[in-house]
Amino acid sequence: MEQLHALNRFMEGKQFQRLHSGLDLSERFRRIRHNYALFQQLVDAGFESWMGTNQYAIGDWVSIFTPIEAATWHDIRCGGLPLWPQLPVDRFFVDFGNPIAKIALECDGAQWHDEAKDARRDAILRDLGWKVWRAPGWRCNRVMERPDDFPEWSPEAQEEFWRQRRAETMLGIIEEIRPYLEME
Repeated sequence: MEQLHALNRFMEGKQFQRLHSGLDLSERFRRIRHNYALFQQLVDAGFESWMGTNQYAIGDWVSIFTPIEAATWHDIRCGGLPLWPQLPVDRFFVDFGNPIAKIALECDGAQWHDEAKDARRDAILRDLGWKVWRAPGWRCNRVMERPDDFPEWSPEAQEEFWRQRRAETMLGIIEEIRPYLEME
């Protein structure tokens, strides 16, 4: 009960700003930055954790996701991963990221993908200590498929499929983030 009172005292005069699809992009991203800065204050005060799954404290993500982001978000939530949508990193926003593990997942829809621009952006993020996982939009829609979902495939084909998925998708991210989860 004391912790609840402390949280209420801490939050006095502070509030998360509402996110919704009716906002223009600059206002939406301004509010996202504000909400993440407030969440960081909660983390610093010991009330929250970046390794938790309280991403809805920041905003109602489903109302603003693209179809690719919504499909990926479903898998992130089902996996219980502490990845945060539209996470600000320096001057960028990564599709999904964790600021403790410094892991980002970028889902590249064909409409927005620019290889040269993405490479420059990834280099800056790498210089900041981040590991960026990129997946084409079609794969982000199906990142959690397992090879045994395709029983008609040979065991070798299933194993190759699994290796590729593991290296390029959420499953690889799970392995990357696991040590940080165990430290919590």
